[in-house]
Amino acid sequence: MTACRHTTWMLCSVLAACSGDKTPSPSGGPPALASGDPWATTPSAPATPTESPRDKPSLVLDDAGREPRRRLPFVLHRGKRDIAFTSVTTPGPLRAELAVGWECAADGDCHYVLTSFDVYTGSHKQSFEQLATGTRGDVSSKPDGTLLIQPTTFMHTTPSLVELLKLAIVPLPRAPFGVGAEWHITDNDSRRTYTVAAITPTKLSLRFAASYDGPQPSKSSGTLEVNTDDLLARSFEITQVTHLSAGSAQIEMTSNVTLKSLP
Repeated sequence: MTACRHTTWMLCSVLAACSGDKTPSPSGGPPALASGDPWATTPSAPATPTESPRDKPSLVLDDAGREPRRRLPFVLHRGKRDIAFTSVTTPGPLRAELAVGWECAADGDCHYVLTSFDVYTGSHKQSFEQLATGTRGDVSSKPDGTLLIQPTTFMHTTPSLVELLKLAIVPLPRAPFGVGAEWHITDNDSRRTYTVAAITPTKLSLRFAASYDGPQPSKSSGTLEVNTDDLLARSFEITQVTHLSAGSAQIEMTSNVTLKSLP
């Protein structure tokens, strides 16, 4: 079975359920895929982060938009927040709910920790406490509007928390921009495009589109609401459609993913 790629949030678990391609989890938790194991808790060797020129995100401002234009700094706001992601994937349906604690220091270095992780198959609910208490990492922002998300533990969730955070943190161009501005960022085989629908002194409303051209091609679209002093989105609604093969069958998977800020 082909290893899971980062943009297919719930797909690998769906395919495993359909094919019976499961192995016992070493933690006694949920079944693990025999290949590309998204549930693995004890990898054979620690992952060493590397960044090649092909991997390094590249941000390009395609259209500066209408006047008046303003430059916004790429800022992850100092302080603490609690956020929640929900992903519903069909066919299935499979529903995953992830609650995340988020904290940033004055220097812009941030930390995240998964505080709960629940998966629903129909009316059946499973809560994965070990994954929730052991999934955490660091986020550092760069002046060019890109960022590095680095897990500090070896827990993995499906959908990928790292990929959900990539969606939630909005890259910004360094040049001034206004309503109608558009920029894109490329990263490996993916391209994400942001268009400014509205801008106020305190908030950005953005349209989002993305494509992934790897072995499991996908397209995404949606909207994000972002405070101008904190580039971790307040909310988003994004739909991803992925085309993949399972043996001789061709499957179209749809994932509806939302983010909301918790009180």
